[in-house]
Amino acid sequence: SKIENHKTIETNAQNRNKEQRMVMEMCRKYLMSHVSKYGNGIISLPALGEIWGALLRNVLDARKREAGFTIISDIIEQNSIAISSPARNTYTIANEILAFDQWIQPADALRIAEAITEGAIFVTIDKKLIENIRLQEKFNVTIKQPY
Repeated sequence: SKIENHKTIETNAQNRNKEQRMVMEMCRKYLMSHVSKYGNGIISLPALGEIWGALLRNVLDARKREAGFTIISDIIEQNSIAISSPARNTYTIANEILAFDQWIQPADALRIAEAITEGAIFVTIDKKLIENIRLQEKFNVTIKQPY
């Protein structure tokens, strides 16, 4: 019935919101513990753009959206996280990653290539990337969870 479908949709949305808050909290804890301890966090400009874009698309309430922007900006500022942009060879490396593994999405290949270019650890919640040992060995990159 319509009421049951509405409740299912509402429950799914609530679960998705709860999951998103949980992931955000895990990432915040990682940033506060690891990055603030070592002072070496880097976020790529394209990844930051994806975060801003997700906030713009998914958070319709202007006050909540502004609060999200503020939280992210504060985390970046408080932890002295550097913002990097792709270097010329980043795109070459991304193309090599795509040629090596057809299952990797172009945006993921670019983010991983940025980590390689920066000599950084790539932190993600994407289990397929974390478990891709062949990729990590081939490109000498560490991919790990934020928790």
